[in-house]
Amino acid sequence: MDLDLALRLFMNCRVRYIDESLFYYRKHEGNIGRNEELRLTENIRVIEKLLHHYPEARQILGEGKVSRRLAYRYYRLAKGRWKRGCYEEARQAIGAALSLRPYAAKYRFYQLRWQYLAR
Repeated sequence: MDLDLALRLFMNCRVRYIDESLFYYRKHEGNIGRNEELRLTENIRVIEKLLHHYPEARQILGEGKVSRRLAYRYYRLAKGRWKRGCYEEARQAIGAALSLRPYAAKYRFYQLRWQYLAR
């Protein structure tokens, strides 16, 4: 939710950099950051929402950077799902990472490894 708000502000308001802390973020058990699956799926959703509502963001940020960031989140999601035994969901997530970065050796390695282990 914080990322969603920040991105909407950046796209709709003039923003300036201030080199000092303006607020503090309190972490507790209820934070979304404590649940990696939820945090990653929310990050993916927010980035995809930004790209949908502000197509120019892809050009501003750069196609490569957007693809790398999204692919990495899908990769982390895949690894967490695999560790929890959610094998099909892990394969889907690594497939999503590869659709964004088809030549990424690390992602291809996990895809092939998990295909092999499934047999």
